[in-house]
Amino acid sequence: MRMLAVSERIGQIAVLEFEKESIRRGFIVSYPSVSASRYDAILDRCNGKSPIRVQVKHGGNLSDSGSVKLNLRRHKKPYTSKQIDLIVVFIPFNYNRLVAIPPHLFNNKNSLIIRFDKSVRYDKTPAILADNYLF
Repeated sequence: MRMLAVSERIGQIAVLEFEKESIRRGFIVSYPSVSASRYDAILDRCNGKSPIRVQVKHGGNLSDSGSVKLNLRRHKKPYTSKQIDLIVVFIPFNYNRLVAIPPHLFNNKNSLIIRFDKSVRYDKTPAILADNYLF
């Protein structure tokens, strides 16, 4: 049996953190049986509203400026709002939180900066303040 790479282990932790928080919020969490889908999970409140297709990601190491650059692609293709409804990112290490990225921030974009310090600004790459998008 091979040992999981660090990024695979962090990815599994991200899915578990997402599942734990989703259940705590009253969602039923389902997973596709085929890994070819663009989403990792489906959230359902069983209240008649449409289920939410979620891509779960993990943020890498914090940069010197206290931010994380998030890759918004899979197999070199950006995620679109036709494929998924929400990206939930687990930020490990010092932050240890889940950030929910709505479609208007990820649709057809290659990357996004998630920052943790209000005073740091980014001019070239789209950036969001993590605290404004907590899951």
